[in-house]
Parts: sequence; structure tokens; C-alpha cells
Amino acid sequence: MSQGWILAATPFGLVPKGLVPNNDAPLSDSRCYSVCRARTEKVTPRRGGRAVRAITHNRLVSTWLVALAGGAIGSLVTAILAVGARLLAAGSEIDGTDRFVQDRDEDLASWVADRSLALERDLAERTEELNKENLFYSGAHGVALARLKERALHEYRDQERQAQRDAALARERETLMHRFWRWRRDQPFPTLTAPGRAQPLLDAWRSSVTRHGDSPIEVVDPTRRALNDAIQDTSINPEKFV
Repeated sequence: MSQGWILAATPFGLVPKGLVPNNDAPLSDSRCYSVCRARTEKVTPRRGGRAVRAITHNRLVSTWLVALAGGAIGSLVTAILAVGARLLAAGSEIDGTDRFVQDRDEDLASWVADRSLALERDLAERTEELNKENLFYSGAHGVALARLKERALHEYRDQERQAQRDAALARERETLMHRFWRWRRDQPFPTLTAPGRAQPLLDAWRSSVTRHGDSPIEVVDPTRRALNDAIQDTSINPEKFV
């Protein structure tokens, strides 16, 4: 007997498609239930598998998004903490920089004081030597003293230049964080005071020599002599280097 699929009402509800004879004989209640259950058991696993896969996929995506968000927040917090720590460190670093510049300034001041004493002794010793040679009132005496003073000025120029460069380098190393603390504390960057305080001694070193009792001998000051001055002198008297 050939069979076909039809809808049938059963005590268990409407069966989508029932298996009945061609003569349209209705299915028995037990047969309808068996057919419905069989079809449901065949379909449900497939539908259930797709649902499980969809749920699993959603959970994986959610986990990935949570991990990504957590990593971004963690990086942001780490960066904020690092900036805060660096800002606090900058506050103590400016004190160290100030001490360095002040120490460098005091070193230069001490050097000038020591070199002035040494120059005074060098001048006296040279005068005594030339006096023993009966050259006290000679031009050679005045020239010899002028050279000693020029040497001292030359050494001072190099000392001051290095101190200024050290202080400038310390200032260049400071960042906006250091400037913030200087502004916040009203603590400006220190400057070298030794060059200004040493001017009376330097002026004495620069003064012309008159001890020999003849025409004053000019002292060439290396602290004020530039390259253009040397070029000009050479162009006027090129035979000096011949």
C-alpha cells in the first residue's frame, strides 16, 4: 500500500506531517505520536548543534573582547602610574641639578682664588730672577711678567668655558616635568656667580705691566680675544709667522 504525508491532529498537538495510507485513513493516536517523536528526534539534534555552536562562538567573541578591553585598561593604568612616578622623580632631580651647578660654580671660584695666589708668586719669582741678572728695569722684565699674566687669563678662560658648558648641559637635560616643578616651587635654574665675583682679580691680571719702570707692557687678554682679532693681526703683520 502506497503511503503519503499529511497533517493530523492528535492529543499531543498538531503533527506537521503524518504518515497515513492513500485512502486518507487517519493515524491512530499511538502511531501519530510515534511518527512525531521520530521526526522530532531527527531534527532536534541538528538544530541543537547549530545552537551550541552559535553559543560557543558568542562566548569566544565575548571572552576576546573582555581580554582586549582589560589589556587596554591595564596598559593605560600602567602608563599613568609610570608618568606619575616620573613626575615625582623630576621633583627630586631638580634639587640634584641645582647642587651640581652650585658645586661647579664654587669649583670655579676656588680655582680663581688659587690661581691668583699662584700668579702672584710666579710674578715675584720672575722679578727676582731678572733682578739677579740686572734686568729689573729692562723691557724683557715687563714682557716676561705680561706673559705670565696672559697664561693665567688663558687658563681662566678655559675653566670658565667648561663650567658654563657643564651648567648648560645640565639645563638641557631637564624636561617639561622639571620645568613644572621649578614653576611650582618658584625655583629658577641656578646660574654661575663666580665669573662676576672674580672680575676684580681678573681686572688685575689684565692690567698692563709697569713694575719694570719703563713703558707699560700691554697684556693680551685671551678671555676677550676672538678669532677675528687674530685674523686681523695676521693680515696687518703677516711677517709675525714667517
